[in-house]
Amino acid sequence: MRYTIEKIAFQFVTYNSDFSTIELWMRMLFVFATLIVSAFYFHNVRKYPFSVLTIEQRWTYALLPLLLLYNNPLLTVKYLSKSSFWYFMDSLFQASFLCGLLLFWLCIYHGLRQNERSFLIFYSPKITVVGTLWLLAVTVETTQNSRELEDPTYSYMLDSTHLLGLKVTFCLFASAYVIFLAVLLLKAYVELGMMNVFDIRLKFTTFLMLLVLVATITITVNRFDLTLANDRFAVDWAVGHSSSLEFIGYYSLLNFYIFAMALVYAPPPIGCEQDLNLLKNGVNGSLLNDSDEDELFGPDAGLRRPLTQRQDDDSD
Repeated sequence: MRYTIEKIAFQFVTYNSDFSTIELWMRMLFVFATLIVSAFYFHNVRKYPFSVLTIEQRWTYALLPLLLLYNNPLLTVKYLSKSSFWYFMDSLFQASFLCGLLLFWLCIYHGLRQNERSFLIFYSPKITVVGTLWLLAVTVETTQNSRELEDPTYSYMLDSTHLLGLKVTFCLFASAYVIFLAVLLLKAYVELGMMNVFDIRLKFTTFLMLLVLVATITITVNRFDLTLANDRFAVDWAVGHSSSLEFIGYYSLLNFYIFAMALVYAPPPIGCEQDLNLLKNGVNGSLLNDSDEDELFGPDAGLRRPLTQRQDDDSD
């Protein structure tokens, strides 16, 4: 059986060497900056028992290593090697950090109101939503790379049905995440907005979160047509940046966001023994060095009394 070739489409892909140089230098610079900030944070926190740390301090433990992976210390190998494995690892690192940040926002707005954080009730719903987004992002990137290796003529534009299904699923879970986050944010401000300590913590977290969200939404809207018929959004969102200014601005924002968290939530390097004694005795110390349990219920968790109703034992 013979086939007649009626049309041949050639597609040329070019890479900007200047942009690659900027990306390499900037990400390596952020790698060294992340190592320095991580060393500072872990050195200050290591003297404190993990049980007395706030939920923000515990999450900073996880976000700093994820940020290091996001900046990718192995980036030079990606340029020196012809294997697509290193491109996949770079996409995996980026998706892991971004989804870790999404999970942090859900946990922080819920965790400030909840001291009993069991895995089944507290973490599993959040991990299900964010984990699905992570899996979809990694699946799209892995599928594209593997098919391009197997078939040099493969183009994601010809696989619109498969990508459309992934995009619909992604949009559904992304919408569920936004609704979930909005509900937790509203409840946190309603229940804790009148408490001075928690009000400051909420405002600081919300301010940094809004900076990242506004930048992400602005970049996404400017780069893509957010319609289900546009297949570029399903594949190209995590592939690269349209300009060096966009790349530098977005990477700098995410890095300085985590750096600000590490610097603000790090306990003071001096007076560790005194702070530990204050924590053990249930006396409120600084804003970010008290455990969540002490702030909500006082040193005796069994009493389950808010701080606003707590009375001095010496006055009885």
